[in-house]
Amino acid sequence: MGILLTLNRIEKDSVKKLIEKIENSEEDIILHIHSGGGSVAWAQRLFEAIRNSKYPVTGVVSGTAESAAVYVLQACETRIATFHSAIRFHSVTVNKEYFLINEKLLKTAERQETEMARSIAERSKIGFHKVINLMRKNKRFFAPEALKYGLIDKIVEKASKVEAA
Repeated sequence: MGILLTLNRIEKDSVKKLIEKIENSEEDIILHIHSGGGSVAWAQRLFEAIRNSKYPVTGVVSGTAESAAVYVLQACETRIATFHSAIRFHSVTVNKEYFLINEKLLKTAERQETEMARSIAERSKIGFHKVINLMRKNKRFFAPEALKYGLIDKIVEKASKVEAA
């Protein structure tokens, strides 16, 4: 069956615990995702841990995967969502006024946005420039549309029925 992990808010403490469990896993992993996002920097760390896992990670969206959680989902070998789930991504630099006080922060946010868009474009049927445009529009996809665009690989009725790859 594999080990079951849960991703909620993406922040330092929760991501550190998930990374430790992923790195020490001796079996396939199911990552249940119900997250409004969080820190892009910590999402990047989790993304790398999932990509470098010795065992396949299946990401299962049950409810919502927003912002940085969409980025994490794209690292999973198999991406699944329940029928009524929603996936939404947006521009990292959505509040440019905040970043204008610190040009270094703005450059970092722009790099993070490019990396997220590239990862989403690589795994989906959406080109890089279209991903950037959709990020700026704060686009929400429900499961059938997310499947059509290649943001997920499969839709299931119940998340509890998903087994590791």
